[in-house]
Order: sequence, then C-alpha cells, then structure tokens
Amino acid sequence: MNDDKTVSLRIDDRLEQYRPFFDSPWAEQIDAVTAGTKLADAVFALSVNWRAAANTCAMPWLMCQSSRRQWTTYLEKQQPFSDSFTAAVTGRVAGEMVGDLSKAKQKKLVHIIQTVGDETREQADEATLFRLDAVWRCLLDDPEFQLAIWGSQRIGYGSIYHAYEHFVRGCIALASGNPSYRGRRIHALIRDAGQLFGPKIAHDCLASQSVMAARLVRNALAHNGGRETVQLRGFPHGLVVEDNVVQVMASDTRGLFDRLKIRAYKLARQAVTLPTIRAQ
Repeated sequence: MNDDKTVSLRIDDRLEQYRPFFDSPWAEQIDAVTAGTKLADAVFALSVNWRAAANTCAMPWLMCQSSRRQWTTYLEKQQPFSDSFTAAVTGRVAGEMVGDLSKAKQKKLVHIIQTVGDETREQADEATLFRLDAVWRCLLDDPEFQLAIWGSQRIGYGSIYHAYEHFVRGCIALASGNPSYRGRRIHALIRDAGQLFGPKIAHDCLASQSVMAARLVRNALAHNGGRETVQLRGFPHGLVVEDNVVQVMASDTRGLFDRLKIRAYKLARQAVTLPTIRAQ
C-alpha cells in the first residue's frame, strides 16, 4: 500500500447521529397491509435487509451502548473493596477491642471507620463511572475506527438502495406474473411500474428527484469507486463531495431510509389491490 496516497474522508463526530434508525412501527404497518398476499415474502425480505443495513450504519452507537451495558453489569456483580474492607475492620474492632474501649468509644470508632468507607466508595464509584462521551472520543482517535465508520455509511447507503430496488422489481414480477422479470434498466422499471401501478406510483417510487439521486449515488459507490460520476455531478443530490469523492454521512443513510420507506409502503398498498398479488 502506498503510504503517500490519501483519500478524502469525512465522518460525523457526533455519537447521537449514529442512533439506530430502523422504523419498527413502519415494518408492522407494511406487514399488516401485505399479510396473506403474495407480497408478504418480499416485504419480509425488505424489512430484514433494511434492518441489517440500518444496524450496520448504527454500529458506532451499538458498540458504545454494548460496552456500557457490559461494564455496568460487571460492576453490579462486584462488591466494592471499600465495603469489604469496612465490614472486615469493623468486625475486627468489635471483636478485639472489647474491654479496651467503652461501648460508646467502640461505637464511635466503628462509625468513623464506616464513614471513611462510605467516602472511599463514593470516590471509587466516581472513578469507575462509565462515561459514554469519553469512550466515543477514545474510539474516534483511532484512524482505523474512523475508516470503519466511513466505510459502514457507504455500505449502508448502497444496501438500503439495493434492497429497495429489489423490492420494486419483485413487485413488478408478481404483478406481471413473470417470476423471472429483471428490469435491468431504470427506464424499463419506470415504464413497467407505470403500466402496472399507475404513472404517479411509478414516478414517486422510481422517477422522483430523490430516488433518482439515490440511484446515481449508489452507482457511483458500486461502479465508480465512490467517486462522483458525470451524471451525479450534474444532478442535485445533497451529499458532500470532497476531492471528487462522495462522502456519505450518517444523516444521509438515515435520510435515504426515511424517504424510501414511505415509497415502499405506498407501492405495497397499491400492489395488493391487484388480483395477481391480492391472494396467496
């Protein structure tokens, strides 16, 4: 590997941006709409693929939360050393100082020891407190982790669009009664979707500006090494481009999912009205 070469790399350094974004209520709604129809399996596959892609994009958040749970569980199972030490000392004092100190002085001494133990435990609790922001900052200091975040967003973006286009193709295949339908060209997909589901659905789900932009971004990621293509350069897509490299940020993957889930639901509702899809 040539160490002199660099690649433009931009990531969002805010952990909150990596919260999981898969929409479970949406999944329940589209499941309900397609239950008992030939579209049910395609919807299930779409949901699984989108959840997997969303979790890939949310990996930084999931890692930090998992670390916190493991650390908290571990600490809860441990008896603080200060508690063990305090209990041992007070028991020893009570047993060995009988006759040397009055009961009042024994009681006072035990109280002092317990107070010191409580203070020590508080200091220890503060020292072992899991600080999510500190863990996140530590991870961000690692160049390999930065590269992993950068790559996960690109992979997630492509996976979200791939799953969506496959779902659209599946809807057309079922509606047309042609299981081997491929529709390899976008114009053919738009044409066939329009004939089966109506021109408005075809436009919203395949030809609208936001979907076309996502397709061109996917093409740049899949077929041009992530570098901006001529077609993408002339199209309003809203993503950051640095040194001709498309930068997919956390907000971009979440935004793509939010836009496509609406269209997938709209297409499913229309598709299940067709006799070729309505019943299993």
